Amino acid sequence: MINFRKDLRSGRPLWADSTSTGVRHVAIPPRRFWDVVVVGAGISGALVAHRLSAMGKSVLVLDRRPPVSGSTLASTALIQWEIDEPLTALADRIGGKRAFHAYQAAFEAVAALKRTIAQARIPCGWNDR
Repeated sequence: MINFRKDLRSGRPLWADSTSTGVRHVAIPPRRFWDVVVVGAGISGALVAHRLSAMGKSVLVLDRRPPVSGSTLASTALIQWEIDEPLTALADRIGGKRAFHAYQAAFEAVAALKRTIAQARIPCGWNDR
């Protein structure tokens, strides 16, 4: 049974109890040689490793913590295409064309992440809002 009453100030993220946060891993990899070693298994390291392995590289990912226990888990888990600064304020600061391109790049990056998640069949609870 799921406990819907959570202490949101306890320091433990709500999604830490999710059944979809498991990651397959081994403590000692059987292979001895790798094309690439990625240090850090958070969202950035995982995306880098995923991209390199899709390019045919053998990749070893190392992290000092067990899977799903670092700063990525402690984040808001909210991926947005909006930049922290409103478009109008950014346009005033850097110009309309550059501001538009910044927003467009962020939007395209999130769309690419969504495609990667779908193609890799990662059960992360992605929801468009």
